Amino acid sequence: MGGVSWPTFQQMMQTAPTSPRARPGPEGARLAVVFHGKIASELHRSFQLSALPSPGILGGSYCALRDMLLEPAAAYFDGIDIFGHAWSPEAQPLIEALYRPTAVQFEEDMMGRFDLACRSASIGGPGMFFPMSCGRTMSHMLGMHRAIQLKSRHEHAQGFQYRAVLVSRWDVLWQSSDVA
Repeated sequence: MGGVSWPTFQQMMQTAPTSPRARPGPEGARLAVVFHGKIASELHRSFQLSALPSPGILGGSYCALRDMLLEPAAAYFDGIDIFGHAWSPEAQPLIEALYRPTAVQFEEDMMGRFDLACRSASIGGPGMFFPMSCGRTMSHMLGMHRAIQLKSRHEHAQGFQYRAVLVSRWDVLWQSSDVA
């Protein structure tokens, strides 16, 4: 690209405040990666109330994201910021260690309470929805909304807009760098 020296992913992930990943500002093309959802395990899908987040799933997803998206995207963006919301507060230490998010929010899973609300007379009454489908949908949409709000608040506070935004679940296994 005409002699431009782009930072490596390792340089972008450095903790020094002068790294491109930590540098806010309107002059550069920045990417926001926004994560949301309840993290699955090897034994349970994330919509099951008994599901606890798996370090293996989360670690594998992070490594795939790093290799297939973050490192290739570093050639096109001046910085990458990560935002997220998770219905898996047990995963907070691992998410913060791996992703080093710009902003993240953790909450207890409310899918069961949402599903009970769906079954009220005002939304359709008992038997109107497949068990947990309405609660799962509400949880999914609210988590995504809260994660995007974190990104929007950061843009407003820093006085710039991201050039591109990618929204994804935490537990996606990236297998192609085509997105980057």
